[in-house]
Amino acid sequence: MTTTAAPIRYTPADVERLSDRDGKLYELVHGELVEKHAPVTEHILVEKHVSTRSNAVAVKVAVALCGRYPDTEARLFIEQPTYCFPSGRMRRPDVALVWSRRLPAELTHDELEIPPDFVAEVVSPNNTFFDQLDRVEDYLRAGVSIVWVIDPTHRTVHVYRKDGTYDLLRSGDVLSDEPLLPGLSLPIADIFPAVAPSGISGSGS
Repeated sequence: MTTTAAPIRYTPADVERLSDRDGKLYELVHGELVEKHAPVTEHILVEKHVSTRSNAVAVKVAVALCGRYPDTEARLFIEQPTYCFPSGRMRRPDVALVWSRRLPAELTHDELEIPPDFVAEVVSPNNTFFDQLDRVEDYLRAGVSIVWVIDPTHRTVHVYRKDGTYDLLRSGDVLSDEPLLPGLSLPIADIFPAVAPSGISGSGS
């Protein structure tokens, strides 16, 4: 009789070990390793390599938030393994913010095990907008207060809140008066790469 081997069920302890071994960023979903395709660049709390448009946008968002909220108010994380989902699942939000009052005074090397207060995900060529909507549902159900899905191609920010409200911000808009991000005033155009004047192309490097 031929038997089928039971699928491997990975644990949180496996994620970082195998990410380092394979040179990939894995998430843990229903006990299975799922690669997060969007690579990361040098950033605020973690240093990794690769440069893409989506990563540049994530860094700009993190820098804008760091400029508004000092460490005494909030901590910013990029691609931080985050275990705040049922059944031990883990996601790596492109950008996450947690109010400092919810964190220990000294950060450790541990993964984040509480829902962030804010999450931003940037659409990349290998991670479509519709893929990101699944992530939005995960974050909101886990207790994240506000989630941005940023689309660099259309230069838009889709804002989802835990109370079910939604806004679409375009490049000409300014985000302000957001109760869930108090005191933040952010021209949406500032988080996207500059647009070259008509007829002028990049160097292609």
